[in-house]
Amino acid sequence: MTETTIDGVVPAVKATQVHKAFGSLHVLKGVDMTVMPGTVTVILGPSGSGKSTFLRLINQLETLTGGEIDVDGEMIGYKYVDKGSRQVLQTLNDKEVSVQRSKLGMVFQRFNLFPHMTALENVMEAPVRVKHMGKKEARKLAIQETGTRRHGGAS
Repeated sequence: MTETTIDGVVPAVKATQVHKAFGSLHVLKGVDMTVMPGTVTVILGPSGSGKSTFLRLINQLETLTGGEIDVDGEMIGYKYVDKGSRQVLQTLNDKEVSVQRSKLGMVFQRFNLFPHMTALENVMEAPVRVKHMGKKEARKLAIQETGTRRHGGAS
């Protein structure tokens, strides 16, 4: 699969015609979005407009109804496999989904944060606990990924 680049840089997140429906309720209708590495992007909208659903789709906590999401050039939730003389789209198995999820991290506003920890410490927690990364390395990564410079940060 060829990675789509913008001026030679692979987008951190690229959503193409993303759709999500819950039964007859069509929450996301053809969302297109590109987020380049090192940028800050805000998803803004009223309650119930699909902001959290979109983020949950990126981390495969919800299943796409249509469209495609790529993270660092890798399609999320699906892969192309050879079937005879053509390539077909196949859903990833649970192990493959787990591998993709292990490369992603999300911190939702007001949800599942440890109140006794700073925002930076909350971001560091998964790499330390799940990936067994040293705290110094996890802190450096958290600062790099969030742009946070201060130890305290906003909580």
